[in-house]
Amino acid sequence: MIVGRVFEGDDDADTQDMQHDLYHDSLGIIVAGCRKHCERATRLLQVKDPLFDRFCASKSVDHRTIQSAHDLMAAYWRYRTRRTYPMLPFEDKDTARRRAIAEWLAWLQREIDSWADEPHLVRTLAACIADANTELGYQAEDALALALRERYVAMYDYARDAFGRCG
Repeated sequence: MIVGRVFEGDDDADTQDMQHDLYHDSLGIIVAGCRKHCERATRLLQVKDPLFDRFCASKSVDHRTIQSAHDLMAAYWRYRTRRTYPMLPFEDKDTARRRAIAEWLAWLQREIDSWADEPHLVRTLAACIADANTELGYQAEDALALALRERYVAMYDYARDAFGRCG
């Protein structure tokens, strides 16, 4: 994860550092969740997909292939929660950090679980890993970053229209 500001007001260094420290745990959630989606799709459709097969068979992941995707998800979570999850005045820093860790990882798991309804995200992430460090892989990395950007802008627009704020 690249630690730094992504949006105006993205200056919560403690949260950025926490997400950086959990980078490998987060990648595990993302990859395992997408593998689960691929395996379920294969069972449900009873069709072999060469991309899914290569993705699910990969024993290691070059973290750089999904770093941009992770960083976008991390930034969206920080943006979404910056007004609703302040450190409580009676919390010590360790308690606040443990709470933030639990909330970040829980949100990330829910986000990846929700990709069952967004199969293009699963397929694109699978291509990032299965075709790592090739032209197809680089195209998949760009496509995934763009798709996530569009997803989060749409979620922001929906929340703003429905509730009058980002949520």
